[in-house]
Amino acid sequence: MADATWLWPYNGAGPLMDAQRAMGLVRSQANYLGLNATRIGFMGFSAGGHLTAHISTSFAKRAYARIDAADNVPCRPDFVLMVYPAYLVNETVAGDSSQLSHIMLNVTAAHPTAFLAQTEDDGVHCENSINYYLALKAANAPPSELHVYPDRNHQAQHGYGRCLRPPIHDNEVCTWPQNAAAFLHRLGLVSQKAVT
Repeated sequence: MADATWLWPYNGAGPLMDAQRAMGLVRSQANYLGLNATRIGFMGFSAGGHLTAHISTSFAKRAYARIDAADNVPCRPDFVLMVYPAYLVNETVAGDSSQLSHIMLNVTAAHPTAFLAQTEDDGVHCENSINYYLALKAANAPPSELHVYPDRNHQAQHGYGRCLRPPIHDNEVCTWPQNAAAFLHRLGLVSQKAVT
């Protein structure tokens, strides 16, 4: 697992630049890291889910000038996981599919296979995941999964993370890690043991 620290000034493109650079660095060093360079994914929660969607639709050209050989390798993730992604629809009119973000409009058949999870009562609106999934289907992107759960821990406005703290861990939404593991198992990325 790699963690990108902000390398660029935040001007809207900074996070995408970091994501593209991180993918290039990890992929270029895959042998050294003991990874398969053709099985590298990207995962994000909330605004990180937005970034995950952004790199999944903006991989054809780097958003920055070439730095070194790591920028010669593809920065397209092979699979992505987006948990309660934010800012994929206009938040002021959630549910109005005419208000899709520019990211959603760039979804193509080349998009990596995706796992999306969100609750119906999420403070950033489940329409983010639902409309993104529908955009994937409309673009004939690789088969993806959408999990919309009825509710989350009502003590939080948004998010539930890994569901480790009571009382949330008994909530249905807390099956998302097992569902994500099953998704990764179907892709041949984790063993059956990881699913159970």
